[in-house]
Amino acid sequence: VIGHGRVGRHVAAGLRDAGMPVVVIEAKLAEVRDLVSRQAEAVYGDGTRDAVLAAARISEARLVVVALPDHGVTRAAIQAVRRLNAAVPVVARGQDPAREELLRLAGANVVVVPEVAGAGTLLHHATDVAELPR
Repeated sequence: VIGHGRVGRHVAAGLRDAGMPVVVIEAKLAEVRDLVSRQAEAVYGDGTRDAVLAAARISEARLVVVALPDHGVTRAAIQAVRRLNAAVPVVARGQDPAREELLRLAGANVVVVPEVAGAGTLLHHATDVAELPR
């Protein structure tokens, strides 16, 4: 999981709960220290750098989740992952529905824009509560 902020921390926890080994790449040293103190595997650094990705054993990864808030950095991280592991599935956090295709072209298999996903979930629950047909 590249990025352990508001979104990445939930993704990492969910993957761990599902039984998947998780390595977090995080640019905030305090966050990495906290993860390591809780016995989680974490690498400090920029997830767009080949050396940082190599330290996280990206070539052996079964899945990569890019959970960064910035489109340009997300795109660069996806491209870096693809340089080191062309076959790994990449799920990326999108920042803007208009830019989803750019992340797919960079190599993401799946792009999720949190606001769009959240709106869909909110609508689902709203129609259930109001007993409306779907």
